Amino acid sequence: MLSRAIDSILSSRWDDYEIIVVNDGSIDLYQDFKERYKDIVRYHEKDKSAGVASARNTGVSLAKGEWIVFLDDDDELAAGYLKRIKDTIRSYKDCCAVWGGVKIIQKVNNCVRVEERTYSDNYGQTKYLINDLMTIGVGFGFAINKDVFKEIGMFDESFRISEDTELFVRLVSNDFIPRPVPGIGVIKHEEHVERLSSDFEIYSSENIYNRILEKHERKFLVKWRYNYIYLLMWSYRLHRQYGNREFEAKDLDRLVRLGIPKEHIEECYLSYTNLSDEYIERCVSD
Repeated sequence: MLSRAIDSILSSRWDDYEIIVVNDGSIDLYQDFKERYKDIVRYHEKDKSAGVASARNTGVSLAKGEWIVFLDDDDELAAGYLKRIKDTIRSYKDCCAVWGGVKIIQKVNNCVRVEERTYSDNYGQTKYLINDLMTIGVGFGFAINKDVFKEIGMFDESFRISEDTELFVRLVSNDFIPRPVPGIGVIKHEEHVERLSSDFEIYSSENIYNRILEKHERKFLVKWRYNYIYLLMWSYRLHRQYGNREFEAKDLDRLVRLGIPKEHIEECYLSYTNLSDEYIERCVSD
């Protein structure tokens, strides 16, 4: 899988890059890989695993380039994506970061399912762009200017999951707005193994979204109240789904205090629909 990921970069018809592979304490030795790509890849091996946030921070610290593109070892870059990143960066003034669409390949009951998710390059209102940003991860072909990444503090290594969502909230709270790249940027292979990030019960048990919101509440709530409410509703939904009554009650109370009627929250939970813009806009304007 790692070789497939590297080969997808090598076949991108792009030569202005460096490839850095960080081994986060894996027991695999990767001897054949290191020999095959010894003149192509900068390979860094950590003594013990410290998590994905630490591994990515290590890679960025080793990088010499101006822009960083993240790629998981089991995924691959889509053809032409690096050029499309550059074109998108040039099309926006002071562009700080971008992300792309994905093709997701999953195996369900021995059947392969393929799903594509792409994003508009014309949202009309930034709040809708940010809502989409909160649903992705850095595995969506996320690329960021290295100076901006270091300025805002890199990945928070205290988050073992959703470290990318925390980074995105931090970015927009500091007025850095990532932009979508048209089309598919990454082919995500999820047919081979269960991923930690796909176990949503962990998000509830570790109270992930509340930790993110509380960390950035001062800026995020003031600047992007609409998106704050959306993320809080998602947190409430997870806590209720997995029976975390204490956090569920706290989220419900915060949503009501922010102006969302309790009956509307209940209706949205039961029908699994989004909160009405009518109520959120009223909260934002108030």
